[in-house]
Amino acid sequence: MRRLPFVLLFLWALPVAAQAAPLRIGITYTDGQILSGPLTSDLDALPESVFASFTLSSAAGTLADVVESSLAFGDGAWGAVDLETFSAAFLPTDAGGLAVVSLTYAYRPIDTPTTNGKLAANFPLEIQGTDVATGQSFHYRYDTSSQEVTVIPEPSSVALAALGLAFIMPAARRRTKRGFGRCA
Repeated sequence: MRRLPFVLLFLWALPVAAQAAPLRIGITYTDGQILSGPLTSDLDALPESVFASFTLSSAAGTLADVVESSLAFGDGAWGAVDLETFSAAFLPTDAGGLAVVSLTYAYRPIDTPTTNGKLAANFPLEIQGTDVATGQSFHYRYDTSSQEVTVIPEPSSVALAALGLAFIMPAARRRTKRGFGRCA
């Protein structure tokens, strides 16, 4: 009976900890096309795919939740400090994970040795800017994407699970031993 409050605490705290667990979103964009302008000098060809990632402190999905971010294209690279907007919404999957149902983000424009004002925004992934060598504007788009959401286990969640098992297992063993003694 003394363990009952700890077991109840464990059963209550584990789902709460899981909801607040950090998430990593990985997005792979494919089917790129040049909508206008030249292929910039930092590219030999339009990349077949572009990868963007975001690490969130929780599934709330706001700009304040983004702790890491990266997207690289040609000689341009964006990080969390470059994000101007971010919003994500998730739904549970049948497999017990999470799926992205809504994702909106935009990075601020950056200058690189070959481009000025290069910016990137979400699906479809839009990359725009001005080529330094020609002075021409360019606009590329990637129309297809696939996402993967990974829940990052926190040490506190693992500790809660271990603590709960530590309290439940001895009680279960005692009941099992007492049960076998009565059958004999």
